[in-house]
Amino acid sequence: MPISGLVITLQQNESGQSALARIQSTPTFEIGKRDGARLAAVLETKTPKQDKHCWNWLNQLPGVLFVDVVFIHFDEENDADTKPNCLTHKILNKLDSSELHSPSIQTNHILASKD
Repeated sequence: MPISGLVITLQQNESGQSALARIQSTPTFEIGKRDGARLAAVLETKTPKQDKHCWNWLNQLPGVLFVDVVFIHFDEENDADTKPNCLTHKILNKLDSSELHSPSIQTNHILASKD
């Protein structure tokens, strides 16, 4: 199960608002805080193929300027200790608290291990 922590930069116009609405209505995305044009999000899919499809869709979505990847986790199927929902919320909380506000994203501060 791929889980990606993203910062999505949206256009500051109607196109960006439309992109935001489409992202919010897509069940594979969980949205965090928005700071101006930057939006914290987590993409959680069931397979690497679905992850690639969602990634391509997001990058081609009108109103999306950039997509910065700040975290990627590939869950192993038989890993009973992994709690994806907990990990998703930890990623969003970390993005919401610091990386979203900095001009450059620092991946060394994002969660890098499973709990």
